[in-house]
Amino acid sequence: MNNIEKIIYDGNVLAIVVRHDFVPDKLSFPTPENFALQLGIHHRQKNDTVEAHGHVPFENVTIPAQEFFYVVSGKVDVDIYHQRKKHSTVVLAAGDMILLNCVHAMKFAENSRIVEIKQGPYRGKENEKEFM
Repeated sequence: MNNIEKIIYDGNVLAIVVRHDFVPDKLSFPTPENFALQLGIHHRQKNDTVEAHGHVPFENVTIPAQEFFYVVSGKVDVDIYHQRKKHSTVVLAAGDMILLNCVHAMKFAENSRIVEIKQGPYRGKENEKEFM
């Protein structure tokens, strides 16, 4: 897949970066099937349709916490960690997105607007994060 980068360490997918110029043929899911968040990217033509549908809820499932960021504007440096050690840094610009499956840190290199998606429900500030 062009313009999709998987950051892998020791066989583990730590993050998936989708650059702003990635365009799938119709629909692409660059995430592994076992990821708690499934990232789908649509490129549809006028008058394409998706049949009306809902999704069956999951029951009694323990899933890893993942986060998704879409950079609307600006520039963000994302540090990727594995086993509490910094593995790499990814620079994201407007239109880029990343799905994180690891410990991470962020530095806003420019004034930035980003969209974040993570699993809920919200568990409260003291239960949401483990700082290194």
